Amino acid sequence: MLEVLRKMVRVSVMVPVAVVILSMGLVGCKDKKELVIFNWSDYISEDVIRGFEKETGVKVRLATYNSNEELYTKLKQGNSIENYDIIFPSLYYLARMMDEGLVEPLDYTQIDGMENITEGLISKDFAKYSIPYFWGYTGLIYNSTMTSDPLDSWTDLQRDEFRNKLLLFDDPREMFAMGLLATGSSNINSKNNTEIYNAYQFILGLKHRARVFTSDLPVTPFVMGDTSAGIIYNGEAKQVMDENPDMEFIVPQEGGVVWMDVMALPANSRDNAIAYQFISYLLRGDINLELSREYGFSSPNSASIKLMTAEERSDVVIYPSDATRERLQYILDVGDYLDTYTEYWDKIKSVK
Repeated sequence: MLEVLRKMVRVSVMVPVAVVILSMGLVGCKDKKELVIFNWSDYISEDVIRGFEKETGVKVRLATYNSNEELYTKLKQGNSIENYDIIFPSLYYLARMMDEGLVEPLDYTQIDGMENITEGLISKDFAKYSIPYFWGYTGLIYNSTMTSDPLDSWTDLQRDEFRNKLLLFDDPREMFAMGLLATGSSNINSKNNTEIYNAYQFILGLKHRARVFTSDLPVTPFVMGDTSAGIIYNGEAKQVMDENPDMEFIVPQEGGVVWMDVMALPANSRDNAIAYQFISYLLRGDINLELSREYGFSSPNSASIKLMTAEERSDVVIYPSDATRERLQYILDVGDYLDTYTEYWDKIKSVK
């Protein structure tokens, strides 16, 4: 009987202890560190992500989008649904997100490496909410073996040799910038109804000739030979030209778009401390250099640029000349006229 009582006591003591241990395990699972980043497709490498996980023990989950409009729509639905911690919008779309309270101001006391960012790249208003990630510009790419005359205008995309061989962006503001320039406007942010309509007609004509209509991985169709001309970002043009030396990349005589993508925190993000840790990691010169070399975009990071070879720093596809930069314009918020652009864009997308 005494032995039975001893066993009962041991069991009664062990059960609460087991409950405590189990509870501690559940709490640990619940509080396990995780970072959710929402970025453009093919814009941050797995190696960089794994490196951060190894250094910090934080699990990183990557979600991707193909346009600023998709990112904006997700945030409007409420960040509590996906719990994104860091986003990478284009600068012009950040302005809209700031106005609508979809992003929150940054606490620079928690960020290391800001001295690596070249001063003056963005205004103080934007700097309050964002840090430059990469910048670049948009131009025209074509296969030089497909034509006897070099291309120098956006209107050259209408040539017969490129019929059913064009790649166009599934991005309204980039495409309308091209259309406005091609039809004689000097302002890619036009609020002139006639100019917008003329641009719409030009893009519609190209859509009938297009083989690919996408913003997701545009490098592949050029490398595979499915397309031989179209609109493209400079970093992706660099990747295509590395694979096929017959490809040429230009900024047409009418001009092009210069852009900047930034890192920002969505409103109501979960754990800013981890987000700031990841931003600081990306601001390191060696990490930024790794990304710049993989994707070919222009770096805003002075520490990264110092680590580059002289050949990399002088590559005019990545770092355009002053003369070329003078022909580039930033896309800006067009206010209520965005509805006009969107209406025409929906018509363009409906064409098969």
